[in-house]
Amino acid sequence: MKSRQVGLVLIALIAIGIAGLIARAVSSGSDQLVLSGLLPLSPDVVDSVSLRSDQSTAELRRFGTDATNWRVGDFPVFPPKLLDFWSAVSDIDGAQLVARNPANHSRMGVADGQGTVMEFFLGGSIQEQFVVGKWSPDVRLCYLRRPSKNEVYSIPCASPDVFDTDPDGWRNRIVLRVPRAAVESIVFTSPEEDFTIALTPLGSVLISEDGQEPADNGLVLNILLALENLPEATGFASAEEMEDLKFDASTPSIVINTVDESGIPTTRLRFIPRDDISYYVKNPAESTVYIMDRDLVEFLLKRKEDFALPTGE
Repeated sequence: MKSRQVGLVLIALIAIGIAGLIARAVSSGSDQLVLSGLLPLSPDVVDSVSLRSDQSTAELRRFGTDATNWRVGDFPVFPPKLLDFWSAVSDIDGAQLVARNPANHSRMGVADGQGTVMEFFLGGSIQEQFVVGKWSPDVRLCYLRRPSKNEVYSIPCASPDVFDTDPDGWRNRIVLRVPRAAVESIVFTSPEEDFTIALTPLGSVLISEDGQEPADNGLVLNILLALENLPEATGFASAEEMEDLKFDASTPSIVINTVDESGIPTTRLRFIPRDDISYYVKNPAESTVYIMDRDLVEFLLKRKEDFALPTGE
């Protein structure tokens, strides 16, 4: 009887041991399916981020303790872009394993020498480092791998620019957007002439040194729609370009005067031709000089005669 009890005890111990091994194996396998054990990666902890490729490098830095106050060089990071970035970063902890074989690294764009090297810093020390690979519009995923590791993980990415290495890609490209209901008048100024288009309940009025007359309401509406949905700038003037630019009273400009109740400030935009396809555009209240499509700018830079109604109307 004692021998049988001892046997049962041994069987029970063996069963418990096997169960423990199975549990550890399952747990270990589960851990390998997701990326975990990362140091904190959030905008209120990390104070700088480096994103570099063979072509360019973007250095993002937090100023002070405000988690939303990030800059790229001397310029603020565009808030929607920053939000998309940190939203993607929050998915890294828990990212899904998609490959273990190094033979897949090149195809996914995460092999050594490929992709974007993304580094998170705190006080000069690296928190985490990843190689970010290719983005596919079909699956909308970003692939990433820790250097010296074989495992490749994926996270959701809405666009290929979430981990942008171009510093200009992090800046605000919106030159101006003013709702048409907020516009009170538009002043057009050039070395040749000055005139104003005033918006009234009875229609648009062309005001110049020659007096007042009705303006072409259809053209005025098109101008207002253009200002309301102004496309983003195509780029920014470099520091070297800005040294040679002189925006002054002789520079063609438009002033968008807004109604007081709108809370939108009156804004002046000045324009200098850049080349055959673009203009330099500047709001004197800002340091940024934008580059915009030439056709768009020349659509905005109307002459007084463009607004005049045909004789007899």
